[in-house]
Amino acid sequence: MYSNYGIYILQNKTYQKSIRDFIRQGFPCVDINLSVEDILDFYAKYYDDYDYLIITEDDKYVGVLDAKRLLKVIRQKEVLIAQNLNPLTKLAGNVLINRFIDETDNLDCATYFMYFDFDNFKPFNDKYGFRRGDRAILLFADILRKNFNYKNQIIGHIGGDDFFVGVRDVSLREILSKFYYVIDSFNQSVKDLYNLEDKEKGYIIAKDRYNTVRKFGLLSVSGFLLEIPEKKEIDREALDEVITVLKKEAKSNKISMASYL
Repeated sequence: MYSNYGIYILQNKTYQKSIRDFIRQGFPCVDINLSVEDILDFYAKYYDDYDYLIITEDDKYVGVLDAKRLLKVIRQKEVLIAQNLNPLTKLAGNVLINRFIDETDNLDCATYFMYFDFDNFKPFNDKYGFRRGDRAILLFADILRKNFNYKNQIIGHIGGDDFFVGVRDVSLREILSKFYYVIDSFNQSVKDLYNLEDKEKGYIIAKDRYNTVRKFGLLSVSGFLLEIPEKKEIDREALDEVITVLKKEAKSNKISMASYL
């Protein structure tokens, strides 16, 4: 086509073909920084016509990816997630939570971290037993699932009665609404796990950690919300210090909020 003969043929009006007749559409291209799920969704659109995707980075060729290897990556990721789920709630464990936090560095959108921790959980367990305690944990996990269903998020169970939610690219107003609703919903719903007498009194009698018998309020949840602005460089040591402070504030005031500036 690019030889002198080819050029001559194409310029001949009686030939009635143009260079476009000899061009075949290239393989679809996808950026390497997309998530595996997004790449799979993209590939599904072209599956019937193409066996490969061209992988690029900053519009430069990196390599090719076929369906077999793409599905293998998906399976490996599913296995990793399954291995790091909390056995009781089936929510993400610490490995996946820490990965989400580490990936927050210098993002183009704001990220929100929410931590939740039960109040008066030990006396509740002591009086009603660990089976009832597990029901309270599962109740809260279900409330989190129903209220957080964003594309870029993680719902985690750190362990015991500690939970974590991370959400990206959503407005602060919407996140605040969800944050308050989750706390209020649990604090109201968990009352049904008490017997009628304790529920009406609004407290139970149990021993504290020092083996002293005293009154405890009904089971509830405290939480804090931390905003990570876009393009923010994360210092994990400094971030952990902020989280520790917010946890203490939440225990005293039921909720606390801050922005990681």
